[in-house]
Amino acid sequence: LTASATASGTLTLDASGVLSTGGALSGTDVSLVGDGGISLGHNVTATGTLGLTSTNNAINQTAGTITATGATTASAGTGNITLSQSTNDFSSLSLSGGAIDVEDANDLTVSSLASGTNQAVSLIAGGTLTLPATAIDTGTADLTLASNGGTLTTAATLAGTNVSLTGSGGLSIGHEITAGGTLGLTSTNNAINQTAGTISTTGATTASAGTGNITLSQSTNNFSALNLSGGAIDVEDANSMTVSALASGTNQAVSLVAGGTLTLPATAINTGTADLALASNGGALSTAVALSGNNLSLTASGGLNLAHNVTAGGALTLGTTNTAIN
Repeated sequence: LTASATASGTLTLDASGVLSTGGALSGTDVSLVGDGGISLGHNVTATGTLGLTSTNNAINQTAGTITATGATTASAGTGNITLSQSTNDFSSLSLSGGAIDVEDANDLTVSSLASGTNQAVSLIAGGTLTLPATAIDTGTADLTLASNGGTLTTAATLAGTNVSLTGSGGLSIGHEITAGGTLGLTSTNNAINQTAGTISTTGATTASAGTGNITLSQSTNNFSALNLSGGAIDVEDANSMTVSALASGTNQAVSLVAGGTLTLPATAINTGTADLALASNGGALSTAVALSGNNLSLTASGGLNLAHNVTAGGALTLGTTNTAIN
C-alpha cells in the first residue's frame, strides 16, 4: 500500500504488506501499520500520538521529516528501526526492534528501548538526549549516544562493543559502562564526571572535554589505554593503566592512580601551580619525560625509576613499598 493523506482527526493506515508513503501524511493521532514493513519517504506530522508498527520487518525512513507532538511508539519486532533524518522532531519515544537508529533535531526523550541481541543502537539529539531507566546492551554491536545540545546523563547500565557517548553540555556517568572495544567520551568544554558505577573497556578509551574537567575516579574502573584531554584530570584504575596521551589545562591538577602498573605518556606533564599525583600501586613507576607541578606525589609499590627532570614548586613526596627509588 502506497499512501498520502491529510486528516483533521485520527489517521489510521493498515497494510498487510509494506506500507509506503506516496506523499505527506498528517493528522492528530496517526497510526501506521505495515505487516511487511514501513517505508517513509515523505513528511509525517502527528499533532497527537504517532504509532509505527510492523511484524518483524523494517521501519525505515529514507526522506522527509517526522514531527510528533505527543508520544511516538515504534514497534518492529525483530525488524530494524531507522528514523534518522536530522530534521525529525519527536517528543518522547518508545522503541522496540532489531537495530535502532533515531535522530532528532531538538530534545529527545527515549522512554523505553528494546533492541535486538547484538544489534547496534544509535540515538542522536540536537538538544538534550534523555535515556530510559533500563539498561542498553548492544552486545557485539556498537552503541552511540549523543546529546549535542545538552548534558548526557546515564540512567542505567550501558554496554556494547565500540561505545561512543557525547554530551556538548557535559557527561554525567553514574552507572556501569562496558565497552568490548573502544570507548569514546566527548564534551564541548564541559565536565566529564563519573559519580558512581564501574567503567570497563577492552580497547582504547578517549576522553576529550576541551577545557572541561575529567573525573573518572571510581576505584573499580578497568581501562586499557587512555587518551585524555581536558582541564583538571582525575582517573583511577583497579588494575594496570596505560596513559598513551595526556593534555591537561594550564595550572590544572592531574591525578592518575593505578591499582597495578601505571605507564605514563611520552610527553611532559606540567600542572603549573596545581598538584600532580601519580601512583603505580601494583608495580614500578618510571618517568617517560619531565614531570612538574606544585606539590608532587610519586608513589609505586614496585619502585620509582626517575630518568627525567622532576620539578616541584611545593612539596615533593616519593614513596615505595620496600623497593628502590632510583
